[in-house]
Amino acid sequence: MNNNLKHKHWFPHPANLRNERRMKRAMKDLPGGVGYGVTVLMMEVLRNEPEFKYPMKDLDLLASEFEISLPILQTVIASYGFFELFTTDDGEMFVSPLLNGLMVPYIEKQKKNQIAGQISAKKRKLKQEQQLLELSQLHSVQDMLNSSETHVAHNRQQETKVKENKSLWLHDFQFFKNLIVNAYKDQIVCYGALDFKTSTGIKVTTQGYLFNTHSMQDLSPDEAKKAWKWMFENQDKLCEIEVQDE
Repeated sequence: MNNNLKHKHWFPHPANLRNERRMKRAMKDLPGGVGYGVTVLMMEVLRNEPEFKYPMKDLDLLASEFEISLPILQTVIASYGFFELFTTDDGEMFVSPLLNGLMVPYIEKQKKNQIAGQISAKKRKLKQEQQLLELSQLHSVQDMLNSSETHVAHNRQQETKVKENKSLWLHDFQFFKNLIVNAYKDQIVCYGALDFKTSTGIKVTTQGYLFNTHSMQDLSPDEAKKAWKWMFENQDKLCEIEVQDE
């Protein structure tokens, strides 16, 4: 996928657009490159509009801005199949099915980046909770050491045990499970926990069950055990999305 997809004003352009029959008709009816130029110009306008649509009531503003007659704009939009009209609560709008199709990779890339950002935030939250737990445990041990000189040896033993298990949540399955259920409620927690394609996600429902986005069903008890086991053993892979160029 081209890195230009990251640019909010960029859109792909077919190199053979001039050879399409409908474009040839537009170029014949509006010679001198007018038919072609106005078609691409309208797509450029739509690319910078929310949801890639523009109100027909404001078409005169474009005619004035680009110094093109309003009838020519209306003809290009209505006559050659590059644009479609539809009515909304805000009035009549026009869109370009061709542009919408060309922008699909960009939209999918945006969604993946948003999900990756949400996952990164979740993982930071988990790490913070882990650090708070470790700090709480160390403070608890220190309090015990200070409370009674007669228990110094015992308390030192406890402190050593805590220090040796600084990543307690990584080794205590029940604590790990509770942490995941609370942090990822109604969110995708991992990909590839079951033997499906890696794009299949496992989501934690609001009730704390595991949901398979491939089959669109809750996991069976056996599948859930397998998924929890995979997540517990592959904690470094939780919610990692590989956003690759297409």
